[in-house]
Amino acid sequence: MKNIKLYISILLLVGLACLPSTVQAQDEFVVIVNKNVQETTLNQSSIRRIYFGFTTQWKNFDRVKPSYTEISNAAFWNYISTEKGKFKSFWTKKVFSGNGVAPDEFSDGQGVIDFVSRTDGAIGIIPSSARNDIGECKIVSLQ
Repeated sequence: MKNIKLYISILLLVGLACLPSTVQAQDEFVVIVNKNVQETTLNQSSIRRIYFGFTTQWKNFDRVKPSYTEISNAAFWNYISTEKGKFKSFWTKKVFSGNGVAPDEFSDGQGVIDFVSRTDGAIGIIPSSARNDIGECKIVSLQ
């Protein structure tokens, strides 16, 4: 009996581990891009590389210009495997050493939407509740 319970527990844990993390992420935040950005899907690694400044150009060679809301939820920070405080600290050091330009931070989702709409190469993180108000921006699917 113990072996059966252990076996079932292991199967459940393995099954939960195999669920894509993007399911929860897409329920809590949305990734949008300027209408001229060619990418339609991005994976977790790509998003992380963009927001930490390691990816600076899109495939069409436009400069990547990331943005997010100051109230970005925990799901986004978990998705890119950091905490907001550590992210800001990382960028403070990088900017002061002259090694990059920090992502633009806005007070709300509408600020991000406006920025992404009018800025070539822009990408933004908005609350999923704002997904119907994105204007000419495109929603990127997360892999």
